Amino acid sequence: MTTHDTKQIASAELSARIDILGWGLLCVALGCVGLVPGWPKDAWLIAAGVVMIAVSLARATLRLPVRGLTTVVGTVALAAGIGSVVGLATATGPIVLIVLGLTLVIGALYRMQRPANLGSLFEER
Repeated sequence: MTTHDTKQIASAELSARIDILGWGLLCVALGCVGLVPGWPKDAWLIAAGVVMIAVSLARATLRLPVRGLTTVVGTVALAAGIGSVVGLATATGPIVLIVLGLTLVIGALYRMQRPANLGSLFEER
C-alpha cells in the first residue's frame, strides 16, 4: 500500500466521521428545539441550517470535499428560518424543495460534462 493510498483511506474515514458527527448534531439540535416551549415553529430550520453549514465549514477546514447540496440546503434553511422568526412570510417547504431539486439537477449536469477522474478541488497535489 502506498502513502497515497493510506492518505485516501484516512481521508475517507475522516469524511465518514464528519458525516456521522453532522447527523448526530442535527438530531440533538432538532430535539433541543422541539423541547423548548414557545419557540417559533420554524426555529428548527435555523438549527438545521447552522448544523449543515458547520459541517460544510468543517469539511473545508479539513481539506475534504465540500458537498454543495449540504451547503445550499443549509443556507436556504437558515435564511428561511430567520425570515420566519422575524416575521417574513415565506413558503419555506416549496422553496427548499425547489432549491434542493435545482441543486441536484445542476450538479448531475455538471458532473456529466467533466471527466470523472479530475479529483477534488481541495486535494493536495
